[in-house]
Amino acid sequence: MFKPLKKLGKGNFASVYEVERVTDHARFAVKAFSKQSCFNGKNGK
Repeated sequence: MFKPLKKLGKGNFASVYEVERVTDHARFAVKAFSKQSCFNGKNGK
């Protein structure tokens, strides 16, 4: 389980967040892609 701390950045296809693991408080950067950016409008891929 992770706790979001802050948004680090945003691009055309994804956002990057600083998160903290609840169990040991280790911090990581996580890239989150939007569903819309993962699909191509022409063939659904």
